[in-house]
Amino acid sequence: TAGKDLQMYPTLAGAVVPIYNIEGFPADKVLVLDRATLVGIYNGTINKWSDAAIAKTNPDLAGKLPEKTITVVHRSDGSGTTEIFTKALSAFDEKWKAEVGAGSSVQWPADKAGNGVGGKGNQGVAAAVQNTPNSIGYVELSYAVSNKIAYASMLNKAGKVVKADAASVQSAMTDFARAFDAKLTANVVDAAGEKAWPILGYTYL
Repeated sequence: TAGKDLQMYPTLAGAVVPIYNIEGFPADKVLVLDRATLVGIYNGTINKWSDAAIAKTNPDLAGKLPEKTITVVHRSDGSGTTEIFTKALSAFDEKWKAEVGAGSSVQWPADKAGNGVGGKGNQGVAAAVQNTPNSIGYVELSYAVSNKIAYASMLNKAGKVVKADAASVQSAMTDFARAFDAKLTANVVDAAGEKAWPILGYTYL
């Protein structure tokens, strides 16, 4: 049958990271988000940077985060980056999984709430975040690093604060080493390991 002789092969895994632009945020600090808070921001239930959920994971910034509406930036085009990000949100939260789901393009709750903004490509999301005070978005780690854009650390499934880097991506890959199906695909978000970055996916040949 046509197409039966084709096989996808995983080549490498890469992280997707939350980037941010918060008024008055100290240059020597890094924002920390937990899984539920990231979902809350993107589903519109957490809409102020001063929210208690954000203060809880950033105790040294308590009272210093602005009482400003969070502008939620997402991809306006269909993308693998969005698919990875929404797979992670679906793994983090059953309600998100049931009501929004995962895919290369989704109906963003933040748009319905009135504080969502779309950007085309990593560059569009990054530009929207960089040009919009008190915003958050998501891009590939390599894009954030090469363009010197601040990105959040995450409190992962094991309850540990992790930074997206080669080591935390490798840790997640290792956690899912036996998760590949017969077509050599695997969902590698929300790994249980203490050192694992929770938002990543494979590219394929």
